[in-house]
Amino acid sequence: MGRKRAWEVLSEKPQPIPDDVDILVAGFSCKDLSLMNSYRKALQEMGQSGATLRGVLDYAERHRPRLILLENVWAITKGNSVGFKQVDLVMEGLKARGYAAGYRLLNSCDYFIPQTRHRIWMWAIRLSEKPPRTQEEAETFRQRAETLSQKVEPQFNDILVALEEPCALHFEDYMLDDDHPAVRAHFQFLKSQNRAAQVVKKKAGAKLDWTQKYDTHRTGHDYQYDRPYTAVRDADFLQVLNEREKELLNLKCLDVMNEQGKDPRAFPMLWELSQSVERVPGVRMRRDRQNYAACILPGILWHSSRKRWVLGIEKLALQGIFAEDLKDTDFPQKLLGNLAGNAFTTSVCAANLIALLTCSSEVSAELDS
Repeated sequence: MGRKRAWEVLSEKPQPIPDDVDILVAGFSCKDLSLMNSYRKALQEMGQSGATLRGVLDYAERHRPRLILLENVWAITKGNSVGFKQVDLVMEGLKARGYAAGYRLLNSCDYFIPQTRHRIWMWAIRLSEKPPRTQEEAETFRQRAETLSQKVEPQFNDILVALEEPCALHFEDYMLDDDHPAVRAHFQFLKSQNRAAQVVKKKAGAKLDWTQKYDTHRTGHDYQYDRPYTAVRDADFLQVLNEREKELLNLKCLDVMNEQGKDPRAFPMLWELSQSVERVPGVRMRRDRQNYAACILPGILWHSSRKRWVLGIEKLALQGIFAEDLKDTDFPQKLLGNLAGNAFTTSVCAANLIALLTCSSEVSAELDS
């Protein structure tokens, strides 16, 4: 983002980066920021993953958008051994560039969407059209931004709280009918891939392969040879599952029946089967959130009672992006699913934009006075 041109997925060509943006909404990677232990060191020594944050800060410095809204995982607010938080790096970078800034932890299920997705939303409001030219100016900008940030943040948070509306819908309301053409087409596509015959190999660097892990889980819970989920001869859904996925479904079915007293073959649940046997998202949901999906990931999501994979377009719907929003696109379901796992929840983004626009007016009035 800090460059003049970037690769555009739709045109599949390098395109000029827009330079006349009023509102910038973006995300960034933070993989190697956790190794840093101070603001100054972090700003100077970002690694390859940190380059995405550097791109955001460079864009803000070069093009000066009026408002900035950023989203990232909640773990960036966790302090390391010396108390450094990754989110503080972002705040410091924005304030040094002349932006009042703050952040808040939000959950998608509190904003109309049946998905539990905890994310940190960071906001910034421009205080000056021109960037600082010297270290002294940058320090002046930072102090001014700090003062206004402390004044604006309570109002910003109050607006977000006022806009909260816990979702009363069930994730089932976002699923296509099982006989929908898109569902049938996806089943036929997966069937043609001969997934049932796929051999899942041990991952590089893993201490145990999946069979050893699953056998340990089965033995530890005394499940013997029970396989209740796949014990249906010639069932269609077995044709789109490999051996690892079949065993994982059996183990999770047994876990739920023994621990929760429910039969997931009849009780709808969404399970992320790309994860290991001990931590499959969607298996353990709070009693008051049984109607919500667990955090959507760019993996493979299984519907326990419908006995089918959740389509990418259905995963996008659980992020607030619906089929009518994708009329002019023809992306495969796998790509849509990956997009859903990395996307913002639109309703949460909208709430932040409302708060940001409202507070920016207050900041403008403060600066004019």
